[in-house]
Amino acid sequence: ALAADTQRALALPATELALHWTIGLRPQLQVLSAPSPFALALMVERFREQLSTEKLADRLARIVADAEALLGTAKPPPSARTPRRA
Repeated sequence: ALAADTQRALALPATELALHWTIGLRPQLQVLSAPSPFALALMVERFREQLSTEKLADRLARIVADAEALLGTAKPPPSARTPRRA
């Protein structure tokens, strides 16, 4: 058994409660209009395994730009932004 200080530091009772709560949940599928931030790591791995003449960084930049455009959060390209004043 863990010492009381260790149990408090790890918040084991709260963690155990959260785990039991999540076990009872049913998975829900949600169709997204753009990949979620959680998908980025999986997408990078998949793209690394595919042969392409497009650089990974260029492909990721294109994916992010497409997602931002879909979500309406697109930022102007760096050349179009106004410079910051010091």
